[in-house]
Order: sequence, then structure tokens, then C-alpha cells
Amino acid sequence: MRADETTPDTRLADDPMKFNPATAGPLLQLAMGGIDPGRGGNTLTARLRYFDDEARRPGLPPDVTALVSRLSADEVEVTLVNVNQLTPRTLIVQGGAYGEHAITSVVAGGQETKVGGQHVAVKLAPGSGAKLTLKFKRHANPPTLALPWSRS
Repeated sequence: MRADETTPDTRLADDPMKFNPATAGPLLQLAMGGIDPGRGGNTLTARLRYFDDEARRPGLPPDVTALVSRLSADEVEVTLVNVNQLTPRTLIVQGGAYGEHAITSVVAGGQETKVGGQHVAVKLAPGSGAKLTLKFKRHANPPTLALPWSRS
């Protein structure tokens, strides 16, 4: 960026991020088990996607972190932590960026819970976290942009 000798009026308007050192790729890999779609208009490929249930919006709720530590053909291991010491948080974890994966079950604390849907709600107490293993049937659903609370 410091070596850029162009002036604002001569920079190309169709590539304004050419010299931006920030990238979302590592965040997609670590939090969603995804691949950076790049700048060419590719679709997002990710094993997980998160939604803030209380605010009814895509993304992690405030003060919640996610780290994908293991991927296999039909499983994802993710650690979810609520760093807020006073407020519980509820998030929705979806299978795939577009709900294309069916979550068959979730293992937490040695207990397996059957799910059988595109998403699962996770409640995190204040200052708590959990390591979850989500088991999938990949590409079992047609992709959709519909939000979890608007699906029938």
C-alpha cells in the first residue's frame, strides 16, 4: 500500500481492495471450516454457518467465538465459547453455508443427541463453552438462502 503511487482519481474503481492487507480467508477457515471464495464472485463453501438467534441475523452473536479444530468427510469438531460473563447467548449452527448439509447428530460432553435437520440451536451460559462434534450427511438438502427461522 505504501508503494502505491496512484492518486485517488486515477485508481481503478472496479478493484478498490487491491492494496487492502486485510483478508477474511483465515477467519472463514478457522470459524466456519470454509474456503475463501476470493474476489472473483465465487460462492462460499463452508461446513458451518452461524446465526444470532436473538437478533435474528446471520453471524455469531456478540461475545461468542468459534474455532473449527477438525474436519472429516462426515464430521466437524468445533469449540464455541461465550466470553460474556453476564449474559447467556443462543446461536444457531447450520450445516453448510447454504444449509446443504443435514446435521444427523451432535456429540457434546460424551453425549450424542440426534438432530436430523439443517441446523441446531446451541445455548451457551455466561462465561461457558463447549466442544461439539457435529455429524453430517453432506449435500443432503438443496441449497437455500432462507434464514433458519423463516424455514418451515
